[in-house]
Amino acid sequence: MRIRWSEFENIFREFTEPAGGALSFYLEDESGNVVAGSVSDDRPAVARHRLTIAEQHIARLNACGNASPETVRLCWAACERELAHQLTIGDMADATARLWRQTNALLRMSESTNLALEPGPMLSRVLGVLAHATNLERGCALVRVAGATDYTLFGFEHPRQVPASAIKTLEKLEDDVTMLPGEGDTREVQKECASLLGRRSQLIVVRIATDNARYGYLLVPFSVTTTVSSEDLKVLGAATRIVGIAVENSHTLLRERESMRLEVENEMLSNQAREMEEMLHVVSHDLRSPMTAIYGFMHIALDELDDLRTSLEDLPDHEVATQGTRIAKPLEDGIRSVERLNGMVQRLLDFSRIARLEYHFEPLEMSRLVGDVVDSLGFHMREKGIKVSVGPLPNTDGDRVQVEVVFRNLVDNAVKYMGDGKPREIEIGSRDEAGETVYFVRDTGMGMTAEQCGKAFLPFRRFRADAAPGEGIGLSFVRKIVERHGGRIWCESTEGVGTSFQFTLKAGRVGRDIALSA
Repeated sequence: MRIRWSEFENIFREFTEPAGGALSFYLEDESGNVVAGSVSDDRPAVARHRLTIAEQHIARLNACGNASPETVRLCWAACERELAHQLTIGDMADATARLWRQTNALLRMSESTNLALEPGPMLSRVLGVLAHATNLERGCALVRVAGATDYTLFGFEHPRQVPASAIKTLEKLEDDVTMLPGEGDTREVQKECASLLGRRSQLIVVRIATDNARYGYLLVPFSVTTTVSSEDLKVLGAATRIVGIAVENSHTLLRERESMRLEVENEMLSNQAREMEEMLHVVSHDLRSPMTAIYGFMHIALDELDDLRTSLEDLPDHEVATQGTRIAKPLEDGIRSVERLNGMVQRLLDFSRIARLEYHFEPLEMSRLVGDVVDSLGFHMREKGIKVSVGPLPNTDGDRVQVEVVFRNLVDNAVKYMGDGKPREIEIGSRDEAGETVYFVRDTGMGMTAEQCGKAFLPFRRFRADAAPGEGIGLSFVRKIVERHGGRIWCESTEGVGTSFQFTLKAGRVGRDIALSA
C-alpha cells in the first residue's frame, strides 16, 4: 500500500511549533530512510517508537531535542492513528475495486445469457470472465443441453459429447461445491475429471443447478501456488447460478417452441380438414355440373344416331354425308364440358401441391419485389387507364417466388375487376398495427358484398364470372402461401366502391417453423 507521508508532516508541526524549535520529529522506514520530518545533525534522537499495524512494522518515530515523554507518547499515538486511518481507507478502496471488478464480471456473464439457445458462446464467455476476474484458471463446463440425453463438454476448441455413464462418480458428489486435490488423489471422481480436462490438477467442481433441476458441472482448476479466496468462490458461485438460469431458460424455451410447433400443426390440420370439407362440397357441386352436361350430350348424340339410322334408309347417297352434322353439336358441347372438367381437376391438383412445396426463406427487399410485379403488369394497367401508387414497404423474410405470387395475384385481380367507374386506382402499401407490419393492396374497383368478402378465399368461388375468365382458385392460393409464412389475410370491401386485401408475413423463425412443419 502507498502511504501518504506528507500527512505526518502536519502532525509534527502541531507538536514542534509550540516548542519554538526546541523539539523535532522524523520518521524512517525499516531501511533507515527518512520518509517524513528532517534529521538535525546537532540534535540526536532522544526517543524512538515503532509504528505497527496488525503486528506489522511500518516505520519508526524519532524524537529529537527537548522532548518530554508525554509529548513523544502523544505524537506517537497521533501517528499510529493516521497510519491506521490510511490503511483503513486503502483497504476500503481495494475492497471497492474488487467489488467493481466482480460486479462487472458478473454483468458480462449475465449479458451472455441471451445466447442460451447456443450454449457454446455463452459458456465460453463465462469461463473466460471467470479466469480474468478471479485467481482461478480457465476451466470447462459439462452441460446437458436442451433436447439432449447425454452431456456436452464445452471449454475446448470443439465441444464433445460425454455419456452419463462416463461420469457416474461425479454425479454422486453430494456437495454443491467440491474442491479436489491434484497429484496423489486416487479417487475415481478425480480420474473422471482428469479425463474431461485432459490433465490432473487441483480443481473446484461446482454443480450447475436451479431450484427445478440439475444441468451439469463447472470444472475450474487452479495452481498449487494459488490461494483461492472467499471472493473467488463467491464469483464462481454467482457465475454458476447465471449459467444454471441460462441453461434452464434454453430448456424452457425449447419446450415452449415444441409446444408452439404442435399447436401450429394442430391448427394447420384443423384448417386442412376444414378446407377439405369445403373442397368436397365444391367438388360435389361444381364438378357435377360439367359431368351432368357430358352425360346429357352423350344421350342426345345417341338419340340422334338412332334417328340417323332410320332416316338414312330413305335418303339418296348424296344427302347421307350431311346428316352427320345432326350429332356434331352435342359432341362439341360435350368436348367443351370435358375440357372444363379437366381444367378444374388440374387446378385442384395445383392447389393440393402448394401445401407440399419446399419454401426457401431469405431476406426480401419488398419495394423492389413489388416494383417488379407492378412493372410486369404495367401494360394491362396502362391499357385500362389505371393509376398505381406504391408506398413504403418494410423488408421481411420469406420465399421470394411465393411472396411474388401473392402480390401478383392481388394486383392482377384488382386490374381484372376494376370495372368501368372512376377513379381507377390501385394503392400498394403497409402500416404498423400493434407492432406488426400489415401489407395491403387497395383498389377502387367493383367491390364485393360483406357475404362475398367472407367467402372470397374459398376455392372455386367466383362472384364476377362475367368480368374475367378463371376458376376462382387464385385467392385460395394466396391464403395458403400467407399461412405458410405464419401470417393471416383478410379483405374489406364495399360493392361499387372498391376492395382492400390486407395480410401479414411473420418474419424470422416463426414463419420458417410453420413452413417446415406444413
